[in-house]
Amino acid sequence: MRKTFEYRIYPTKSQLTLLNEILEECRWVYNETLACRKNAWEIEKKSISLFDTNKMLTTWKQERPSLNIVHSQTLQDVQTRVDLAFKHFFRRVKQGEDPGYPRFRGYGRYDSITYPQSGWKVNTEKTICPTF
Repeated sequence: MRKTFEYRIYPTKSQLTLLNEILEECRWVYNETLACRKNAWEIEKKSISLFDTNKMLTTWKQERPSLNIVHSQTLQDVQTRVDLAFKHFFRRVKQGEDPGYPRFRGYGRYDSITYPQSGWKVNTEKTICPTF
């Protein structure tokens, strides 16, 4: 059985700054992933899988070093969210409902992150460090 725990945190100012930077990097990855999938379909009529977008992360991290402050599994979860948005979109299209194409996220419009493993802490040196 899967369990989810949600915690309310009370970060310091430096931690809050870091968390906001992490959220903005996640928002950038969300929008970039959405744009890649949208362009691939509109231009080439080709569907990009979650696996393909996860492979793009390594290239993006080399081109944009600020992505290195975010844990890799957190970035992969961002791409999973895009994949789920498309799956729900196509399900609604198939059922004849009003589909609602996945939307890009504006500044400040990406407000949650997921750490799939335990054993981490927010460190003010711009990294997410394991605690074990």
